[in-house]
Amino acid sequence: MKRFILKVLVIALALVLILPSQAFAAKQKYARSKINIVQIDVGTVAAGGSVGGPVVDGVGYKIAHAEWMPPHPVFEAGQQYTIQVWLEPEAGYEFSDDCTAVVNYNEAKIELSDDGAYVEYTFDIAPAHDPRLDQKWAVEFSVEVPAPVYGDAPGEAAALSKGYEIWKTEWSPADKSFKDGVEYTVKVFFYVDEDYALRSDYFGLVNGEQAKMPIDYEPEDFYLEYTFPKTEAPEESGEPLWTKASDWALDELGKALDLGLIPDSFKGFDLTKPVTRLEFAKVAVQMYEEINGGKITAEMDNPFRDVDDPDVLKAYAGGITNGTKSYDDETMDFSPNEKITREQMATMLMRALNNSGVNTDSKRFDMKAFADDALLHDWGRNAVYYMAGIGSIKGVGDNKFDPLGTATREQALLVAYRSVKAVFGQY
Repeated sequence: MKRFILKVLVIALALVLILPSQAFAAKQKYARSKINIVQIDVGTVAAGGSVGGPVVDGVGYKIAHAEWMPPHPVFEAGQQYTIQVWLEPEAGYEFSDDCTAVVNYNEAKIELSDDGAYVEYTFDIAPAHDPRLDQKWAVEFSVEVPAPVYGDAPGEAAALSKGYEIWKTEWSPADKSFKDGVEYTVKVFFYVDEDYALRSDYFGLVNGEQAKMPIDYEPEDFYLEYTFPKTEAPEESGEPLWTKASDWALDELGKALDLGLIPDSFKGFDLTKPVTRLEFAKVAVQMYEEINGGKITAEMDNPFRDVDDPDVLKAYAGGITNGTKSYDDETMDFSPNEKITREQMATMLMRALNNSGVNTDSKRFDMKAFADDALLHDWGRNAVYYMAGIGSIKGVGDNKFDPLGTATREQALLVAYRSVKAVFGQY
């Protein structure tokens, strides 16, 4: 008897230990995946379109039955149509208690039951002549921007599509000309035109590449943004930048080169030679265009008898230089091969700065008159004292300026560099 009772107790203990683990295993084996959202597509619903059956756009459920109310083969304008869909879960799935539903990406009504789910959505069919159908949409904001090229000035964006107006192009970093090895970012700001509406799926392109755009439309801060690859300076051809230069000038010549102040035409020059009026006109034009980030246009008849150089014409059109002799037929000599005087050099650069918006009034420096002030021309006096005042052209000693003296090419380039440094703080 005792042995029988002992056997019963052992069997009972085994059942207590085994049954819960089997129940847990069974629970794990038959666990179901939850369906949290139901997506249904019924195709295009518009006046004149055919009434079609729905399809599901998801996993874990299928359509048991569907019908349109009222039943009709073609959608009629001005009417309402309701799609009713009964769903049942597939094997291994069940609808979660907080399951939601969408029909054609619109939130729909859903009711859950032990057997599955019921989904319902009502469409309003717009009238055939709904003015909303005539709405013009701004959706593609496509612009063309000159890509950064080493040595070039940053350009402005141009619109390539309709529905908006560009009002500002902003570069970062805000360099006067593109430097080597820098990633430049452009931001193009625009307004949406009054007769256009902004569509929610708008996007931006810069030179055909996807650009960043803000999520919300703010008229004063709506833009597209794009970062270009790093700029690269052109490979050196092996030809020296100049054949000769003084040791004392090399450091500042390098800085002038970095700022884009040395004309291409100076490549291979002996910079210790005297600078001519033609050569210095090129220096003045180069400085003006670098300061202003754009080219001078010279759309006019050539007024000079003795030169037909585009940079001389630019300097004349930009108010930087005049001729050395006038004739009755309103033509002039420029004397391109004459050595430029220190007074003429100061005058050209001062005019370039003045025409760039710089205050070039020499009276603000309250300078003592040079001992050779009587040699200055009326047209050059203010320029001489202004350039001396900012420290770009210094006297020659004994409080003299030597207005009729000449300069070398390297001195001319350094005067331009020192002018930019003094006025704009570069280097």
